[in-house]
Amino acid sequence: LAVFGLVSREELTELEYVSPTHAEAGFTIYTVYLRNSLLAAGLTTVIIIPVAILGAYALDRFHIKRKRDIKFWILSQRMIPPIVIIIPLYLLLAKVKLIDSIFGLVVAYTTLTLPFAIWMLTSYFAEVPRELDEAALLEGCSRFQ
Repeated sequence: LAVFGLVSREELTELEYVSPTHAEAGFTIYTVYLRNSLLAAGLTTVIIIPVAILGAYALDRFHIKRKRDIKFWILSQRMIPPIVIIIPLYLLLAKVKLIDSIFGLVVAYTTLTLPFAIWMLTSYFAEVPRELDEAALLEGCSRFQ
């Protein structure tokens, strides 16, 4: 800023501005970045939804000895800042050679998002009346159906 105060207005405006094209600005591989993002997000979603549904349903509906401790552990995973697990996660991904890969990104996303998904779905299943489960059992459905 101090330099601009010492330069005259003519010197500042004599440079020609050239608008870069998309190729010059590096936007030619934009579709690759978009594909990678959609692939990572899609795979993470496909993994998290079934695992979180099964985990949350089990935590809400079944009698588990240490259910309260498990729920507290899941909640504590949400309280820990993600920066705390970055180094161990990086070391793990480096050991299995998943650095700079889509699957490594999916593992990282899943690690960070799964506790939140289980916590949210547990509260959802708590709102569903247990009478619906009992009625389904009377109709001949199994617990999984």
